[in-house]
Amino acid sequence: SKVGQHIEILELEQFGKSLFIDSELQVAEKDEHLYSSTFVNSGLKLNKQKDKAAIIGGGDGGVARECINQSFNLIDWYELDPQVVEVCEKYLSKVGQKATTKNSVKCIWGDAFESIKSVEDNKYDKIFVDLNDDQYCIDLAAKNIKAIKRILKKNGTITAQVGSQDKKPKQVDSWLNLFNGNFGNAELDRVYIPSFDCSWNFASSINK
Repeated sequence: SKVGQHIEILELEQFGKSLFIDSELQVAEKDEHLYSSTFVNSGLKLNKQKDKAAIIGGGDGGVARECINQSFNLIDWYELDPQVVEVCEKYLSKVGQKATTKNSVKCIWGDAFESIKSVEDNKYDKIFVDLNDDQYCIDLAAKNIKAIKRILKKNGTITAQVGSQDKKPKQVDSWLNLFNGNFGNAELDRVYIPSFDCSWNFASSINK
């Protein structure tokens, strides 16, 4: 892509059409619903408010679709790479279900953390951080956590996909420490995702 990511759609015998970015599996058609529904419900479990949501990342469209299905009134979708979204809408349409065309969804292309600088305070009930589960993204979130907190309503929730406690426990701990340090609370949810061959974790905090 123009952003420099290597995007592939591969047909996996067991899991159907699947998105790979830089040779890493991101999502598979057959079990993507486990990921996205657990992700969104992790935030809703702590606070039922569904007026405005922000999604940071999530180019396959699964989290956006889930927010639409949960009847959020407004969804601001911050995505770095429009070509990932285009490819997924074309070849993985079951995942996103044309989320970009829905009236409730506004796509903001480019660096999310630059974009949110111009967002008003206390805008969102929910923020979903769907970035890569590596140290670079933990550092990126840590660097911008005050900006994220600023645009989150009081008692709003932030939820991030934090990778696998089974495979990378230190990484999950780093996310939990980041959330605990900035919000004073963190809860961890997990779901087994067959195409990942492990359980996957989502961390959530309330902005008290």
